[in-house]
Amino acid sequence: MRCVGGGAHGGVQPRVNHNEWRLLYFISFLLLVGFFVLNMFVGVVVENFHKCQERQENEERLRRETARLERLQLRWKRTISFSAHRQLLDFTCARP
Repeated sequence: MRCVGGGAHGGVQPRVNHNEWRLLYFISFLLLVGFFVLNMFVGVVVENFHKCQERQENEERLRRETARLERLQLRWKRTISFSAHRQLLDFTCARP
């Protein structure tokens, strides 16, 4: 059976909307959009890591400050306790 075609060569069909520039545009568009989408995803992940790190640093700073204040409070209690005992001893020893 013989192929019927409109071209000069038998059986060769014309290519509809064939243009190399369209292919180049489509591939470059996909690469560029893929790059930007990946860049946005990485940016969101990095930003969340920075927020998490900042939150942990604030919690660590608060924990250290609390521990420092507890040590100062304990030291203050010991000083007041020693001072009160010292005054009591001075008062009792001074009585004839």
